[in-house]
Amino acid sequence: MKTIREKIMIEQEEWKSEILKKAQDSSIESQRRVKEEMVRERNREIEAIIEKLGDETHSTQKQIMG
Repeated sequence: MKTIREKIMIEQEEWKSEILKKAQDSSIESQRRVKEEMVRERNREIEAIIEKLGDETHSTQKQIMG
């Protein structure tokens, strides 16, 4: 009986460890995805600003020349 209990306890601990590791891995993956999306969004915003500045520069050059 004692060995069965010990075996069950060991299996429970292994199961808990596995569940905890999966939860941590999932959390890390989720954080990675959020970070990547934030970088993509920032890059889109930077590109939009650069495009706007380019348009304004072009418009200003037209006004100066014409």
